[in-house]
Amino acid sequence: MFEKHRLCCYCYQYKKWVWLGKRLRDGSKLYVDERNARWAGKRCPDCERKRVRAALKCTSFERELIFDELRRQGFEIVSFTFPLKVRRDEQNFSVGVRYAITKEGKIVLEEDGQTHCSDLYVVMFASARMITKEQVEQIQLQGVSQMAPLEMNLMRV
Repeated sequence: MFEKHRLCCYCYQYKKWVWLGKRLRDGSKLYVDERNARWAGKRCPDCERKRVRAALKCTSFERELIFDELRRQGFEIVSFTFPLKVRRDEQNFSVGVRYAITKEGKIVLEEDGQTHCSDLYVVMFASARMITKEQVEQIQLQGVSQMAPLEMNLMRV
């Protein structure tokens, strides 16, 4: 085994980079960290784990909401894959996604057991409302292009 350190291009930290002396089927070398977790190209195992979790957790609908909000705030999106990278005023930022709910007037962030080290965060709020089939049809008739709020009486359960 040959041990050295390599700069992760996502978290910009030097981390252990150990070649196991093995090669994959495509001929590339197999590198791991001190916990035998695999490096994914230029991403350290921790960043790759965060990227995969975020990609699996975020639906395409949520991704578009996030991109729209970042653009509305004046950010240029540099990387569309997780972890997101954005730029504004000649500065680059990493963007994390956190999920939250409101409970008794307070914001409660989801505990996902991960360390959060992004420069900025997009907070996705979750809520649940019961509506009838007719109300769903009414929403669909309004179309995606119309962004005005829909006025309807939500069912009380």
